[in-house]
Amino acid sequence: MKRCWQKYWRNSIVKHKMRYVVLDLLIAVWPISLISAGIKNIWRPADRIKRKRQKKKQELSPAPTRRQILGTRITGFAQLLLAVFIIVSLRFSLGWQEKPQVSMLIGDDKRELPYTKIIEAFVKDKNIPGMVVGIIDHHDTVLYGYGFKDYPLLKRSNPVDAHTLFEIGSLTKVFTGLMLAEAVQANNLELQMSVAELLETQTPQEVLLDPDITLEMLVTHTSGLPSIPLTLPMQISLLTLGITRGNPYKTISEQVMVNYFEKLQKVTEHGRVFNYSNYGFGLLGLIIAHNNGKTYEDSIQQLITHRLGMDSTLVHTTESTRKQIATGHHSFLRLGRLNIGRQSQYWDMHDAMAGCGGIRSSGEDLLKFLNGLIEQQQLPFATLAQQPLYSINDQLDIGMAWLIQDDLLPNQKVVWHNGQTGGFNSYLGFVDHERKGVFILSNLATTDVRPLGEELLRTF
Repeated sequence: MKRCWQKYWRNSIVKHKMRYVVLDLLIAVWPISLISAGIKNIWRPADRIKRKRQKKKQELSPAPTRRQILGTRITGFAQLLLAVFIIVSLRFSLGWQEKPQVSMLIGDDKRELPYTKIIEAFVKDKNIPGMVVGIIDHHDTVLYGYGFKDYPLLKRSNPVDAHTLFEIGSLTKVFTGLMLAEAVQANNLELQMSVAELLETQTPQEVLLDPDITLEMLVTHTSGLPSIPLTLPMQISLLTLGITRGNPYKTISEQVMVNYFEKLQKVTEHGRVFNYSNYGFGLLGLIIAHNNGKTYEDSIQQLITHRLGMDSTLVHTTESTRKQIATGHHSFLRLGRLNIGRQSQYWDMHDAMAGCGGIRSSGEDLLKFLNGLIEQQQLPFATLAQQPLYSINDQLDIGMAWLIQDDLLPNQKVVWHNGQTGGFNSYLGFVDHERKGVFILSNLATTDVRPLGEELLRTF
């Protein structure tokens, strides 16, 4: 127990996640204290009343009346109910399972390959609940699975498989960038088109924003637009996010997006400074979808997923697909065979913000996607999306969403992107002009899987 706690604490400090540790401690203590107080109020109400009087220095007060005792017991029941509500609403998971192992889901079982041991070491050190890792290394194409897609309270858990769905978070942005590349290559859109003019054709309202903001600025995060549209409901969601682990994007509709855009009368520093903007990519996804005359999800299917045979990649879920989604976790701890986790709500998004992080996908589908990016036969516009458009620093450029890094491998460029939602973490990277690539999907938000991806790329 002590070793597990020390590891959890150390990892949190290293990753600058101290706030998560503090919040988890407070949230764990809160229902426990309520239960303790509730039981005492119900079981020994007279003693509780006497203690309260002693604190107020009322030692000579008369004995508690029946009414006071009844009121104390009612308070105790209310405390117990509140504790149960907190536990249920905050979504804790508890499982008693055999120790999970890294298993081969797709490909030949070659245990001697170096990346197998690297994956096993990472999941053991980071306490990952469930994860899939896809690797293309020249002639080897493999998919590994680890852990379980859910840990229902004291019930049998389901292992991760090739069809398990994960939220990929900002990895969605590369899909949006690819669709923009396709539109540019087909001469349907131009990178220098004004965002204000494009939105003006979709709404009768006057667009007041600086018309100099272009599609290129959106796709390279140089528009100067804020990271998120700070509407009042959004601000409330962000204030409660640390406790509830809820979905901060659920209140953002297309109308909210456009209205917020129109109220931004002047944006400074656009086109000059890299400033990561989920809001900007939400707008970009809207523009691309409207240009195609379809929804964002339908556009993804038409231009990318159907071409590659990706049948499980989606934005909106149904009753059947919901069963395939892994349970996302904000925190997770293994104590021997006992697994304790704090679950997070799914980030269901309207089409308005789907372009920044709304996609869910499986290991099987992303293996097809990674192969399509490397081969480029079925995605002829993929090369255009990978061309640098803006230099972030001496080692890092950005194309159409893709980040291009030249200091990870000697004399080679790595094209990559990562993602995170309230309960998930993701990474996809590949070597430019080489048949080498990796992706990782995890259902633990607070552990960055990018270091694992980079380590695997260095071993190829």
